[in-house]
Amino acid sequence: MKTVMVTAVGAPPGLTTAKILAKNYRVIVVDADKYACGLYISGVVPYIVPVADGEGYIDRLVEICVLEKVDVLVSCYETETLVISEQRRRFVDVGVRMLLAEHEILLKCIDKYETARQAERAAVPYPKTLLVSDVAGIEASDIGFPAVLKPVVGSGGVGVSYPENRAEAIEAYRQLNRKSILQELIPGGAGSVYLVACLYDRQSKLKASFVSRSLKTLNREGGPAVVGEAVIDNDLRNMGIQLIESLGKFVGMAAIEFKIDSRDSLPKLLEINPRLWGYSRLAYASGINFHKMVVQLALDEDVEEQHSYKTDTLMVRHYDDRVFSREALPENLQ
Repeated sequence: MKTVMVTAVGAPPGLTTAKILAKNYRVIVVDADKYACGLYISGVVPYIVPVADGEGYIDRLVEICVLEKVDVLVSCYETETLVISEQRRRFVDVGVRMLLAEHEILLKCIDKYETARQAERAAVPYPKTLLVSDVAGIEASDIGFPAVLKPVVGSGGVGVSYPENRAEAIEAYRQLNRKSILQELIPGGAGSVYLVACLYDRQSKLKASFVSRSLKTLNREGGPAVVGEAVIDNDLRNMGIQLIESLGKFVGMAAIEFKIDSRDSLPKLLEINPRLWGYSRLAYASGINFHKMVVQLALDEDVEEQHSYKTDTLMVRHYDDRVFSREALPENLQ
């Protein structure tokens, strides 16, 4: 049985990925938080690691990969993906495979300002976007309010705010205290956010695609989906493919989010996540196991294309508490 390492299992993408892969593989899970819920999944081997942008993160991952004879590494968080991508040769040298695009392509996906610039190049509609590196940028901005302020690199809605005016935007930026973007807020109610999932093999051939609609998100204006349904929307799917393929030879998983603008009924790009996404279990329940396909393609196994799926599936994110005896915890979590 092949061994797969899944990172960032305290957040929905990693947690879902670990649970699904554990059905077919031996799974090693890692997170910087001792109490990350994914470390406590039945049947996995858990490890606590340094934070991704801290000292010793890559050293520890490589050490675990060697110790546990890891075959494939699946990164499920943006910051980790960039750090791992920069050091990918160290993993290759110990026999670990991964399905990742070139580092420069990943940057265009993960850096939200670069994503907006790429959308412009690909003729894909996107919100008006301003790169903010100081308060003066916000004071001079012609972006109307309410608006969105978010870190250039981030996920899961962490650090995102919705200032109602310029003063709130300046205060939010000061609290965030890092390079950010100020972005036009696209109006649209419940059910206006869509996700296009695309998976590419090492030859940049599209192997699977899926479209879903978020019926409820974590906050009023957007963020992670907590309720979603599988849908068919070929126009939106083709727009997502157009954007990803404009990047060049893309490899791996891409989850592209759009919001339908209530002013003109047109989809506007929100972000690209070059990883498995938070409510990817919906795709799994609809008939496409992106999680397993990512591992298979990393191992250069033959995988049939999959673009058909059930559309009668609805996913409601469900939180389940687990209670343990401390003595029963794995040694790595004691």
